Amino acid sequence: MMKKIVLGALLLLGLAGCGAQNTAPIPHYSSTKEQELLSSKKDKLNDTQKKQFWKIGRAAAKRATKVDGNEKNWKYLKDDTLYVAKTAKKQQYEIVYQVKATKPFPVKVSYGMLIKFNKNSLEKPSYKVQSLDTNLVDF
Repeated sequence: MMKKIVLGALLLLGLAGCGAQNTAPIPHYSSTKEQELLSSKKDKLNDTQKKQFWKIGRAAAKRATKVDGNEKNWKYLKDDTLYVAKTAKKQQYEIVYQVKATKPFPVKVSYGMLIKFNKNSLEKPSYKVQSLDTNLVDF
């Protein structure tokens, strides 16, 4: 009987710990070292982290084009490439998000941005876009 109680308590503590765990921490969040995390040659992110960085890149780029009145054109743009690097500043990351379109004409657009995160989690990310540059890329 005592073994069942102890096993049950351990199981509950283990489940509680799993719920509190951050399954998508931001890599090297407090580091002041520059480090490439995702590129065509490197991949140091897990699947959840990659998925969230894609979402962040797209959301920041869409927000930037909203001012231009081009947000409705996003239905023609598809994700193309993503680059993620930790900068020398704490909690700051460089993201280069690129999209491509074939309609109404072939084009690639690259969005380079510096993002500072407010907490070490990509599950419900809190961040500020510090700068964003847009460039047309040769197809």
